[in-house]
Amino acid sequence: MTDILNAKAKTFFSPRGNARFPKLNEPDTKFDANGVYETGVLFEEGEEAWDKLIQQLTDYRDECFAAWKSENPAKARKAQLADIAVEETDKEGEPTGKHYIKVKMKASGVAKRTGKPFTMKPTFFDGRKQQIKVAPAIGGGSEVRVSFTPRWYFVDSSKQFGLSLSLNSVQLIRVVEPGGMADSSGFEEEEDADEIAEGTPAAAAGFSDDGAEAETDGDEDF
Repeated sequence: MTDILNAKAKTFFSPRGNARFPKLNEPDTKFDANGVYETGVLFEEGEEAWDKLIQQLTDYRDECFAAWKSENPAKARKAQLADIAVEETDKEGEPTGKHYIKVKMKASGVAKRTGKPFTMKPTFFDGRKQQIKVAPAIGGGSEVRVSFTPRWYFVDSSKQFGLSLSLNSVQLIRVVEPGGMADSSGFEEEEDADEIAEGTPAAAAGFSDDGAEAETDGDEDF
């Protein structure tokens, strides 16, 4: 049942937020030799659109946990639910009033289902829903939206059950350089966004424009 939930996972589209330690132009290989594209997306506490998204993800996590719990009653007795969003703290460890989600994409590897090697990279769109062929250098503080697919996980060592958020694409609304602070894309057109690059319409990516979430075909196997 839980494997089916991952296979039929939905794609979500975030509201605007600020990139936190983004590794989107080149994959990070510090902890994974195959490389990982990733970024945090920072948002203010109490933002209505973000509250709605976090609640949707919390409900999905709880649905997955209930199914997993029925299949793993012994492990479930000690399992702890991981938060969807992380509270940001300053250098002194004090809360900043902001939270963030973290999205990741494997740059390469071997597909579990087929045993074949794969390579991936995020798709980028500008604020006018045009696909960006070559993304500009994206630094922390850039204003972005992301699309991602949540998948459940359980870590035996920490006894934590939660959701990992698999990155699909990024909409760049306002870009901050490193060192500085589509109809069917699923993203809304942002009137005050930078026009970063001319490209092909976002419709080519096959996204839905149905709101915060859309069904995927469940073909992901890594």
